[in-house]
Amino acid sequence: MRSSDPDVGASSAHPSGPPQRWAVREDNETGVREEVGLFGADGSKIFACAHLPSTRARSGLIICSPLHAEFLHNYRKEVMLARALAEAGIAVQRFHYRGTGNSEGKADDVTFPSMLEDTRVAVESFKEKAPISSIAFLGTRVGAGVASAAASDVSEGPLVLWEPVLDPEAYLRQLFRVASIRELRHDSKMTPQTRQRKRMSMEQLETDGVVDVLGYAVHRSLFRSLFQHRLPETLGERPRDLLLLQLDQRDALRDEFATFVGTLRSSGFRVDAQAIVADEHWWFSGNPSHSMQTVRAVISETVDWLVARLGSD
Repeated sequence: MRSSDPDVGASSAHPSGPPQRWAVREDNETGVREEVGLFGADGSKIFACAHLPSTRARSGLIICSPLHAEFLHNYRKEVMLARALAEAGIAVQRFHYRGTGNSEGKADDVTFPSMLEDTRVAVESFKEKAPISSIAFLGTRVGAGVASAAASDVSEGPLVLWEPVLDPEAYLRQLFRVASIRELRHDSKMTPQTRQRKRMSMEQLETDGVVDVLGYAVHRSLFRSLFQHRLPETLGERPRDLLLLQLDQRDALRDEFATFVGTLRSSGFRVDAQAIVADEHWWFSGNPSHSMQTVRAVISETVDWLVARLGSD
């Protein structure tokens, strides 16, 4: 088995059957076993892929994905990271929140509490497959807050944050700018007056309840919940090992991350932070060669850091 994506066709793997009927693939070279399927109650089943080492794993990682276009943009990183960690003896659970990806549910029901609840359910399902003694969490973008909250519930295990969203309002403004850039590219004949009327804003999101950003429905209920669960507060008070990776064109931490890291260290968190120079376009297609350089750098840093803290079989 050396497919580029273990999830291709996975949504047809007994979607209404019992949880134990999962599609299974095994890598003949590494012995890594990948089990793909759905679990949970009918009508709200969660899609997941467990990456299990050839030997019994003592530790594991739960991956909390980002949303919308960022979910697809980050997918390859997550698959490659999971396989690399499984080869190193660390089990990994990837999953899709209800209302996203191959999971059941409606997109307009996705909120921070629903994503956190799905993560908790994913943890319990994961423990049934891999009776691990320690567990770590990884979250990307808005998934960073979910991973942080879940980690504070479960244990004092390590936490990895990839380009986390610290300010939901700033993140929402970024999405509006993405939509505006697309309009400028594709509607060059649009008058300034028309462009002003079409320009998205928080007021529009509040009024309409949903806005379209490059074909993705961005719902008011999601961002209201994100405003109430900002990342610094979701971390809890128990100090833990934490790795923060910044992914942009700068070779030094942005002010927001530098301040965030300083605050955590003063609270007793053992934080490692690194700026990985990357041509990262979360909502647009970037340079493929630069993208793979970023993927390799991110995976290498993350695997080495987690193995140093969780051990390797």
